[in-house]
Amino acid sequence: MTTFPFSLEIAKKDKITSISLRATPSSCTSETEKAVINAWLNKSTNIESLIDLDKISEFQKKVLLHLRTLKHNETTTYSEIAKAIGHPGAARAVGSALAKNPYLLIFPCHKAIRRDGGLGNFSCQATSREDAINLKKSLIQYEGQYNEQRT
Repeated sequence: MTTFPFSLEIAKKDKITSISLRATPSSCTSETEKAVINAWLNKSTNIESLIDLDKISEFQKKVLLHLRTLKHNETTTYSEIAKAIGHPGAARAVGSALAKNPYLLIFPCHKAIRRDGGLGNFSCQATSREDAINLKKSLIQYEGQYNEQRT
């Protein structure tokens, strides 16, 4: 059984309405958790059909959908996302959209880092900013992309 560097909290009605992460290791064994993990690992391409995107803005939808185009071990910057979705110069707005991401892992906002290579922020249910940044770092390390020298 695989253990991940986080545990999931999933709110679900007809569709998934939110996904939160906690910085506690877990094996993520429910069917819904497995679907989210498979989406994160890019083993599932139709996860969007399981989630409710009606409550987010069109701008945020563009930002989040762009994240699904990234490879599993790929990171990007807030400004690169802004350019890719047709809003160059909107890096801060991208950061705000990511901070409100209700679907962590499905739309992997942890892959967005600062232009200078720093990790930036990460909004999750952590007890401190330091715990949140450590969780972001763990997710990126889990994917094999983060290099200690970048911080």
